[in-house]
Amino acid sequence: HSISERWPVNEGWSSTFLCPEKKVAIYGRIKDKSANDCVQKGMCMNMKYFAGVLSAGMMAVSALAGGLPVSNLGFEENQVGWEVWGDGDIRQEYHAIKPHGGANFLRLWSRSGWYQDFPVQANQTLKYSAYVASAKGDGLWGDAFGEVKIEWRDKSAGDVEVAGKSASTKFDLVGKQDLTIKPDEWTKVSLTGLKAPPKATHGRLMLTIWTEGADKGGGCALFDDLEAAVLP
Repeated sequence: HSISERWPVNEGWSSTFLCPEKKVAIYGRIKDKSANDCVQKGMCMNMKYFAGVLSAGMMAVSALAGGLPVSNLGFEENQVGWEVWGDGDIRQEYHAIKPHGGANFLRLWSRSGWYQDFPVQANQTLKYSAYVASAKGDGLWGDAFGEVKIEWRDKSAGDVEVAGKSASTKFDLVGKQDLTIKPDEWTKVSLTGLKAPPKATHGRLMLTIWTEGADKGGGCALFDDLEAAVLP
C-alpha cells in the first residue's frame, strides 16, 4: 500500500514528513503543491509514526541552532518539550488573533505557566525572546499580566531559584507593568545580556500569566515564536 493509503494527506494538513526525493524534512502545514503531490504518491514517510525519534531529532536540531537543548519554541508540536502548570492550551486562532508564525500558539489564563529547563555554565550569556499578545475579546484586565521570564536555578541546593538573578518582562493592556501592548497585535519581547551566575546549574525559560484572584483580574496571555540562544 502507498503512504497516502495508510495516512491520507490533504493540502494544508499539518504533520511532518521525511522526503527522500527532496532530501528535506517537510514540517508543518503542507502548502507547497509539489511537496503535497510527493506525499500523495507515497514517496514520503509520515514521521508522526515515529514521534519519539522526531522529538529527539527536533531537540538535537534546536540545540545545534541555538546552542541550547530546548525545542518546540513555536508550539507546532503542541506540548512536546514543555512542563506546565495551571490553565493553558494550544490554539490555531483565538478571537481576532491568528498565529504569529506556523499553525499554533499558546494561550494561558488564570495563574498558569509553561517552562523548559536547560543546563548552563557559569557566565554563559544568552538571549531570549517571544512574541506576546492578548485578544481584545478576552484581554488582560485588572491586575492580570503575562510574563516572559528566565530563571537561573541551582539543582545542588534542591532546584531553587538563584536569588536576585532572574530577568523578565511583564506585560498588560492597562499600563501597570513593564510593557503595555495593544490588543489583537503580536509584540516582540526580548531579554538580552542574560548571564548565568556562578551558582546556576541550569536555566528555565518561562511563559506565565498571573493575577491575585478572579475578582481582581483575568483575561488571556498569548505566546508564539520564541527564540533562545547562547551568545558568543
